[in-house]
Amino acid sequence: MNRFLVLSVVCVSALVGCAHKQPQLKVYPEQSLPFVQKFPRSFLSINEAGDYEIVMVAEGTENRRKQGKILYPTNVASLKQIVHIRILWKPLPGTRTDQPTATNATINWHVRSNMPDAQNDKIDYGGAGFVNLYPNKSGAHIVIRNCSLAVRQQSGELVNPLGKPAISGSFDVVRNDGVVKDILATLNTRVASR
Repeated sequence: MNRFLVLSVVCVSALVGCAHKQPQLKVYPEQSLPFVQKFPRSFLSINEAGDYEIVMVAEGTENRRKQGKILYPTNVASLKQIVHIRILWKPLPGTRTDQPTATNATINWHVRSNMPDAQNDKIDYGGAGFVNLYPNKSGAHIVIRNCSLAVRQQSGELVNPLGKPAISGSFDVVRNDGVVKDILATLNTRVASR
């Protein structure tokens, strides 16, 4: 199956049901209409250097549990997505975000195939942007502005349908240092093994 078509279908299907409370990013591709990508799992941590790190995960699985049923089938989509945001410094109140130099965060978006026969299919986007972090009881509220990405690595049959996309978003994350560390370690292991 054409991996470009699969990635496009995932992108278009993300437009449906945007009123859900899951963290999400608005993606502005170079050559097509914007869409929303949801991330069912999002976490925050503070690393050893004092930088805030955020991970957003869309596993590509959908659990269809129905009450009264013994079996719980899981549908596996073809793509797993992990967004890793590292906030290098917190902006002071009044910092202008419309300047080209207004970047305080690195952002990496990793797209991987979930299919056993396509483990080498991947696209890694990377870039920088301006991210505000507002701490709260359970974690923080995150606002992403003026972020642009470009393809850093690509392999297998996945084709980049986004060009050099821009992203934005406003969402809440839960603080869990252990989960962030585990997700990033898994991602680094997968990258190193290829």
